[in-house]
Amino acid sequence: MRAPLVLIVAAACGGESEVPIDAPDFSSFKTLITSDWSLQPGTELYQCATATVTRDMYITELRPNIPIGTHHTVVSIGAKVSPDSAGYECGNPFEFGGRFIYGTGVGSTPFQYPDGVALKLTAGQQVHINLHLFNTGDEVLSGTSGVDVRETDGTTVQNLARMELAGPETLTVPTGVSTQTGICNALSEISVVSFQPHMHQLGTHMTYSVTPVVGEPYVLYDQDYTFDGQEHVMFDPIRVFHKGDQLKIECTYNNTTGHSVGFGESSNDEMCFAGMTIYPANTTFCQ
Repeated sequence: MRAPLVLIVAAACGGESEVPIDAPDFSSFKTLITSDWSLQPGTELYQCATATVTRDMYITELRPNIPIGTHHTVVSIGAKVSPDSAGYECGNPFEFGGRFIYGTGVGSTPFQYPDGVALKLTAGQQVHINLHLFNTGDEVLSGTSGVDVRETDGTTVQNLARMELAGPETLTVPTGVSTQTGICNALSEISVVSFQPHMHQLGTHMTYSVTPVVGEPYVLYDQDYTFDGQEHVMFDPIRVFHKGDQLKIECTYNNTTGHSVGFGESSNDEMCFAGMTIYPANTTFCQ
């Protein structure tokens, strides 16, 4: 990565300071939801928070706040089911029962929808955030995790999008090198904006391939995996799945623990998920 350009300016005390002139501008972002937390050394915690949407929102960009100790963030939206809460201990990231709208892992960066595509939140809905917090160090960790958003005028939006987690919900990773596989078939035409891999500490590689009803099989995603680099990969042009296309995810692991590892939320368990941004938002993905 190239070093940022800097501008030397006079400080108030008469000295000089360096101000990046190509630093990202986050001044137009607004906080969607956050939660403060503190975690003792060698422990992990699942913490949730809720916030009610006060007006219709068309979101074009999401910026994660994921200080050290934040393993993953799962954000969903649904009907208001209880008073808003700034933070409480929880478990299942989908206990809220709403629709998954955004997720991050270690190393995630801001996510921007393509022109004309947005995520819509409706006034009166409730946002739910599930934080998996994991302190592997020797000192107490504390921070504020959450999501900021940038909005647009709804008149500029042609397609409403959502996120989908695709992959097997049960798996057993034996010792040594192995691959877990999940297969489903697209139920309708789906435009795919982005792809984000999600495994835990034993994951080494992920492949996502498509066998279309018409045409030759192709590979959508095929990359080595690192726990600290779970970034969104944007597709340009946007990819399209057609009804009946077979979708296959393959996750490879190197299990050096000396025992088998099963599916679970903990970083000491494993997962095999692709987080994909798709539209239309009301589309059923696959089965």
